[in-house]
Amino acid sequence: MNALMMMTSDIALKVDPEYRKVCEKFLGDFDAFTQAFSKAWYKLTHRDMGPRERYLGPEKVNENDLLWQDPIPLADYALVDAADITALKKSILASGISASDLVYTAFSAAVTHRSSDKRGGANGGRLALAPQKDWAVNRRTVPVIAALRTVMKEFNGQQKGDKKVSLADLIVLGGCAALEKAAADAGFTTAVPFTPGRRDTTQELTDIEMFRWLKPVADGFRNYLDQEFDAISQGVAPEEMFLDKAQLLSLTAPEWVALMGGLKAMNANHDGSAHGIFTDRVGVLTNDFFTVLTSMDFEWKKTDAQGMTFSLEDRATGEKRFTATRSDLIFGSNSQLRAVAEVYAGSDGQKRFVKAFVKAWDKVMMLDRYDVKVSF
Repeated sequence: MNALMMMTSDIALKVDPEYRKVCEKFLGDFDAFTQAFSKAWYKLTHRDMGPRERYLGPEKVNENDLLWQDPIPLADYALVDAADITALKKSILASGISASDLVYTAFSAAVTHRSSDKRGGANGGRLALAPQKDWAVNRRTVPVIAALRTVMKEFNGQQKGDKKVSLADLIVLGGCAALEKAAADAGFTTAVPFTPGRRDTTQELTDIEMFRWLKPVADGFRNYLDQEFDAISQGVAPEEMFLDKAQLLSLTAPEWVALMGGLKAMNANHDGSAHGIFTDRVGVLTNDFFTVLTSMDFEWKKTDAQGMTFSLEDRATGEKRFTATRSDLIFGSNSQLRAVAEVYAGSDGQKRFVKAFVKAWDKVMMLDRYDVKVSF
């Protein structure tokens, strides 16, 4: 016989009153224990598989009864067609929302995606639900979503059949419409791909506690740092967390660079600040971010002791022209990222940049579309 030994975690099951209630329940009801263990084991072995739409085999069931799978109700309506999409784009652009805000909102919905466990993304429209709608980084999206709801209600109210458009689709479509306008303003006609079919979920089907883990501590795309960044980061630099976010979005280096340049052109900073906005034509899809970033006409100087923000000053006159963060300037200081940035900054780089940005944008918007076949 061995002496009885218990760890602190074991003792807690006995002495903590809440844990003890559960233990006593299982002790007196073996069937309840069997059921609870089966559910816990299933969750443990399937937690990183994402929504059930990704599952394979005869036991796959698309019913929304497990909250940890981030359920989205199945669509009980017909999807919009090409003519509807064209009309909706016009309605969105006529709503008075700026192109910058539309792009920022669409990207904010999609950027939560994590390729590691397949959670997050624009599908479900959770940007309009707690806790995401209350995150500081998403405050800029609140009035945009309110305006898009109006467009949605007007469109759905005019339909005589069972055709509808979801808020989740409208959020993404708004960004696509804004980018087409921004590209046209830059002198390029381009069609930004859009695939309808995103559905809206409900607050009741959203696990608020678990979704808080998707809240960013740092987001270089939107120049966001959490108020508790220093305590949370434990010495990890913002640009290193930025790299991790790019990896979670499964971006290649050229895709990462192109996406950043386009978002800067559209002023996708969470607070509307001027950091990294190296252009006088905000809202126009230009390659100005790259031409300034790689220009030797400017000198980068720290504006704070920690080296978190910088000013770009004219070498000849000393005039301060732009401001930037570490996440902005990493694309000029890292040799691999700079090599790509210089391609987009070239005299023939504008057209190449627009094409690359649109492709990277569509990739991010479609990362969570497991209901359709997507190839990148």
